[in-house]
Amino acid sequence: MGALGSLSKSATLVFWYISIGSTFAFGTLFLVAWFSEEFAKSEKWKARRNLLIVLAIIGVAGEQIATLAEFVFSEHLQTIDDSEIAGLTARVSGTFTPEQMSLLQVCLQNAPKGVVWVAAKAFDDRSSEYASRVRKIFADARFDARDQPPNTQALLSLGATGLALFVRDSNAAPPHAVPILDCFNNKATIKLSVGHFTDVLNWVGANDVLIGVSAP
Repeated sequence: MGALGSLSKSATLVFWYISIGSTFAFGTLFLVAWFSEEFAKSEKWKARRNLLIVLAIIGVAGEQIATLAEFVFSEHLQTIDDSEIAGLTARVSGTFTPEQMSLLQVCLQNAPKGVVWVAAKAFDDRSSEYASRVRKIFADARFDARDQPPNTQALLSLGATGLALFVRDSNAAPPHAVPILDCFNNKATIKLSVGHFTDVLNWVGANDVLIGVSAP
């Protein structure tokens, strides 16, 4: 199953089609051999009776193996499709797939810790829900995860949907900023862009990281 799990969708499709063709071919071989053995009356065919029996056996065995292979590759295709659907659903709903969560949590737990503010785009309930999930991820990884302070200017726009990381000075970024970017972008393959710091974010300290959230 380990080797099968490494097969891409296109390769699995090729093997699935081959297994379907093999099922048909071995089934046809069995039928031809069986009919020939049953109904051929000439001495020429009777002399080949043992060969026809062997071919019939090969046909039956091959058909069974090909049918099993067809089932296995079909199941693997279903697994790939389920994974792709989960990924699409996650991107649309502003969540992460279980695989992404697992990779992200392990990476963040081993990263340097510090203050991480999580702020949602203003006047957007979906972004607020998404931000709550993101803040929990950092809190579970033992970061000092905080919501945007009250009575501070709201984030009206992040420039694009998704996640963005902000630091006060990119030339003197906090020690946990780059590892966070690496965990999201490289380990978990969750896009975390680098945002442009503005005066609207003047409540973010020099050693703090801000994650801006805008639901897709």
